[in-house]
Amino acid sequence: MKKILFATTALVAAAGAAAADVSIKGRAEVGVVGGSRFADVTQYWTDIDIDFDMSGEADNGLTFGASLDIDEVPSGLLATTATNDNGVTYFVAFGNARMDAGDTDGAFDWALTEVALAGGSIDDSETAHPGYNGNAGFDGTHDGQIFRFTYTFGDFAAALSSEVDDTGNREAVWGLGFKYSGDLGGTTLGVGLGYQERGKFTAAGDQHTEIVGISVNATLGSGVSMAVNYSEASGGTNMTNTTHTGIGFGYKMNALAVGLNYGEYDGVNGAANRSRSGFGLAATYDLGGGLAVQFGAGIGETKVGNVTTDFDSFSLGLAMSF
Repeated sequence: MKKILFATTALVAAAGAAAADVSIKGRAEVGVVGGSRFADVTQYWTDIDIDFDMSGEADNGLTFGASLDIDEVPSGLLATTATNDNGVTYFVAFGNARMDAGDTDGAFDWALTEVALAGGSIDDSETAHPGYNGNAGFDGTHDGQIFRFTYTFGDFAAALSSEVDDTGNREAVWGLGFKYSGDLGGTTLGVGLGYQERGKFTAAGDQHTEIVGISVNATLGSGVSMAVNYSEASGGTNMTNTTHTGIGFGYKMNALAVGLNYGEYDGVNGAANRSRSGFGLAATYDLGGGLAVQFGAGIGETKVGNVTTDFDSFSLGLAMSF
């Protein structure tokens, strides 16, 4: 199979410009999963993902490219349209400026760091608990087709993003983000600030909703890393004063990588006496050659008034990269 893929890559590259580059990467997982996430039934898990990455450079130094993630493409291979770019991204860059489009992150998500820092699992059990926040903000409010402009200056970077409603009935989602990353005497420190807003169309009219967040992450010596993020959403009828706090730790030593995270929502959907929280754990042991053993687990609970619903998920298996 590798020989066929490499031959295809060579043919595509030969047919394009001299500066063009096409690469193919593959991932696969196999193992067992269980817990309340899977109706308390321990079952087999298999998944495969193939990424095509293409890039080139124009005569004036402008770089460009596109990528295709088959695992995310809906309804079969290349089932994307001008209004559905799931699994497909594009970019154009020149100097410190870059534009990304398609199934990419809005400026809020781009700016903030997630708290799942090390290790991994075949089914992402460590990020499936009810307290985890992937910092997506309002991405995907419309068709998920996002345009983001980024400019980098030294250790700082800024981004502006937009996602429009193709029907014209709702306002666009706008995002603004800032990043800093620097080396402070052997410790890498990162800070992110993000803001995003949207107008929600209902029978009663547009309801403005916004979210603001901050994250701080650090990579220390001896393979230790940590991250903290906080966000608050407000406005509309269901998002008043909804806050989220997340914290994560990671540790890497030789072939072993372990990550632990905790997250908590308060005032979910603006409801009084309502919250969600949970812990996630991931561990990976690299066997070399692209093969690794992975374990993941997540536990948590959702509270609404006096009613509490528990959550748990676990997985164990092999992750393969090609």
